[in-house]
Amino acid sequence: EQRGVQVDGTGLLMFAEDAEAEKVKVQELARELIGAGPVNLSSSAQLLKALREAGKVDEARLLKTPKGGLSSSFESLKLAITDPTLLAYLEKYKHYDKLVSGFVRPWADRLSQTTSLHAQYRYLGATRTGRMSSARPNLQQVPPDMRQFLLPPEGCQWLSCDYGQQELRILAHLSDDRHLRAIFEKGGDLHQQVADLVGITRRQAKTVNFGIIYGAGANRIAGELGITSREARDLLDRYFKRFYGVKHWLDEVRSDADTGRVFTTIGGRKVHAETVYNV
Repeated sequence: EQRGVQVDGTGLLMFAEDAEAEKVKVQELARELIGAGPVNLSSSAQLLKALREAGKVDEARLLKTPKGGLSSSFESLKLAITDPTLLAYLEKYKHYDKLVSGFVRPWADRLSQTTSLHAQYRYLGATRTGRMSSARPNLQQVPPDMRQFLLPPEGCQWLSCDYGQQELRILAHLSDDRHLRAIFEKGGDLHQQVADLVGITRRQAKTVNFGIIYGAGANRIAGELGITSREARDLLDRYFKRFYGVKHWLDEVRSDADTGRVFTTIGGRKVHAETVYNV
């Protein structure tokens, strides 16, 4: 925190100008295709209303909210927008909007007083899961577009590491699912082996594999894969029919959460269970 991370300020400012210009450009292109005037593309509710009035969505493909209404989430819109060019513009706008508001501007504000970013690292109790986090600014989830502006100390290089499907290995251990354990013991392409067992594509298997760990339901899976909620539910049913150990473990966790059980993690940390979303 005291040393900070050196930043290429000149490069960042040039990038900021380009990102802002690109955001405005795709915004105007999208508005032109919608034909509803200066609609606020950052407001999902306003965007859905404008798209429906312009006849740019297939309402039958929109996802439903828990209360049965039409979902205005971007996952829902991706399924329902009928103009592929418009969808491409909206995806670009969403990317640049998040980049500019979440990273470019916060970084630029802090760099107006210094040449380094001094994030605050929260070691304990930072999240409900207990993992470390950083803020002001967040340097743990830096988009690929921005990483080039973080400079390592002189004589050093950045090292990028991958945990190698860490979450799925933990899932195999906790659930003791024999099929999932067998895949890791055998080695090879995990997602392809899951796909072969369930009878789905590798992309579908990868989405489900990681999605269920973080409570993704049918709507989220549908949005990620570009399929209907019904198809996503069928996909999850087929997955759990094969990996019934995972399903049994998830059901136990939900039951324990409903009764307010206190868990002790492998590392000895006590965690008070909270009700989780149903898959």
